[in-house]
Amino acid sequence: MTKITTTAQTASGGILRPAEAARFLGVSRGTLYRWQMENPDFPRLLHLGARSSGWRKADLEAWINTRAEESNGGAA
Repeated sequence: MTKITTTAQTASGGILRPAEAARFLGVSRGTLYRWQMENPDFPRLLHLGARSSGWRKADLEAWINTRAEESNGGAA
C-alpha cells in the first residue's frame, strides 16, 4: 500500500521538501544543500522516492535549537 503525501500535509509538519525546508530556515536551497554536505551535524536528507526527498521538520527544529544554544554560550 502506497501512502500519498500532499504539499499541504508536508508543510503542516512531518516532512519538508527542499523548497519548504529552505523557506523554513530562511536560506536558499543551495545553502541548504551546502550545509548538508559540509556540516556533519545537519539533519539527514530523507529519500522518499525516486524523485522525492525532504527533511523531518522536527529534526530541523532540533538542529536550530542546538545551534541557538551553542551561540548563547552553551559551549563555553
